[in-house]
Amino acid sequence: MGDRPVRVGLICTSPHVTAYTKDFIDWAARQDDVEVTHLILARAPAGGPGTRAGLPLTLRALSVLESAVLRRLRGFRDHGRTVDLGELMPRVTLAARTAPDGVLAFDDAAARTVRSLGLDVLVANGTRMRGPVLEVPRLGTLAVQHEVDPLGPPGFWEVLHGRASTVYSIHRLTADGGSVVVRRGRTWTGLFAELNHAIVMRRSYHHLQLLLKELARPGAPAAEPRLRPARPEPGEGWAAPAPATTADTLRYAARVAGTVTPKLVDKALGRPRWNVAWVRAPWREAGTAHATELPRRRGHFYADPFVVARDGRHYLFTEDYQRGVGRGRIFVHEIAEGRSREVGVALAEPFHLSFPYLFEHAGELYLVPESAKDRSIRIYRCTRFPLGWELVRVAMRDVDAVDTMIFPFGGRWWLLTSIAPPGTGDYSAELFAFHADSPLAQTWHPHAGNPLVMDPRRARNGGIVLDGGEVYRVNQRHGFGTYGEGAAVNRIVELTPTTFVEEPVTGISPNASLRVRRTHQLHTDGEYTVFDYVRTPRLRPPAVHRSASRRRTRGLVRLADPGS
Repeated sequence: MGDRPVRVGLICTSPHVTAYTKDFIDWAARQDDVEVTHLILARAPAGGPGTRAGLPLTLRALSVLESAVLRRLRGFRDHGRTVDLGELMPRVTLAARTAPDGVLAFDDAAARTVRSLGLDVLVANGTRMRGPVLEVPRLGTLAVQHEVDPLGPPGFWEVLHGRASTVYSIHRLTADGGSVVVRRGRTWTGLFAELNHAIVMRRSYHHLQLLLKELARPGAPAAEPRLRPARPEPGEGWAAPAPATTADTLRYAARVAGTVTPKLVDKALGRPRWNVAWVRAPWREAGTAHATELPRRRGHFYADPFVVARDGRHYLFTEDYQRGVGRGRIFVHEIAEGRSREVGVALAEPFHLSFPYLFEHAGELYLVPESAKDRSIRIYRCTRFPLGWELVRVAMRDVDAVDTMIFPFGGRWWLLTSIAPPGTGDYSAELFAFHADSPLAQTWHPHAGNPLVMDPRRARNGGIVLDGGEVYRVNQRHGFGTYGEGAAVNRIVELTPTTFVEEPVTGISPNASLRVRRTHQLHTDGEYTVFDYVRTPRLRPPAVHRSASRRRTRGLVRLADPGS
């Protein structure tokens, strides 16, 4: 478009809207190219079916309790609050009837009323609808929703079944009551239903905003919207049982208690305690070769390992998280067959650092640590290996990004990173790519398909493997309530400013038989392969031996088919 703002009408059954909808209206008021012009109230005779009314009393009580708990958390204090739009915008009332299946049905008179408003798009606020009114706006009617029919409180079924991710989508509604998916993504499932619902609402409205901005760009078609049906991921579209029962509620409560209680215990005991191990073997043999575990230091844990070779010696860069300080720094060990030597602190800042990604360019070594607490992506150049580093470029500012990797591919330099949408704190669900002609470029251009991945099971970077001219991206895999359930290695097949194709090669999982319960990163310099892990603590800790650097174990992690 470009000549005038996209005109949006909000269609709902009440002037009282959720805080998430009010935030969307406030966002539109700050835009030059999007405006919410009308509140359209759909009035139907009383007595229509309701979703929550049929829920067990115990489940409704749990929802009230969870909402109260959630409002005590920073960033969710408005959850459950409704806002009366009052006279904030022009109001139009449409007559509707409630069909036997609970859908609001509009007639031709309603369509004529909406046509007179000159709207480009309608946004439906959580109500099922049908009728010609939905196709009157130039860009149709959009609705955000859970992928699962909410026959319990939104977000309930994913928690009950311990699903690693929750699907959300944006639909374009059709006059016959159907819909076409135009955006679909996954977010990491929250630990309880109301938290899960809040995360999904924020993520959904964020992508609705991005979609409207895309439609408002100069050159957008004036008659046909630039909406493309999203291809469903494997395993999507599962059906929730109906309706939720008291037995479901009891199982749900047990699931939440069984997930949250160990987390509270771990937090009180300063766990989980990540550590790093290495094998002197190609990365494909990391699951069978003898691994050497890095000696632990009291009050510290190591994670996010990268290894680099210099003059025939091998240096292990890790996050060194200091529990007493509450933040990480970048630490270096020299590793050899069966032993390690502390070299020292490579980099420390007043804010948390982790994920010490290393790359070479024009004969020099660079470091790109995770610095999300500074809301930046920073590039340091090595001035004196391995402990001397200077900041040479801030690649991006004012961005909540983690685990950034920079590498050449197809004649371009690429920056792959995970960015959390505003207000979500979820760094694991979306992968973004940017490209430039130099790793030290002032400007990085976004990939046309951003975000490339919208799934916490494979979005976040967990290392890189350069092997035989191929580039393999390691991705973290997170489970329900579990950070670092495993990882996977993917070969990058195609990466251009408009395309991205990667194919899974192998999965990486913790070896439970050796009490390893988590892992999320792998890297290699060709001779040594390094990874991180968490062990289940022993009931009776073993004595600490000075020879711990020689401790060798076979098969701390397992490599297998990525689908296993």
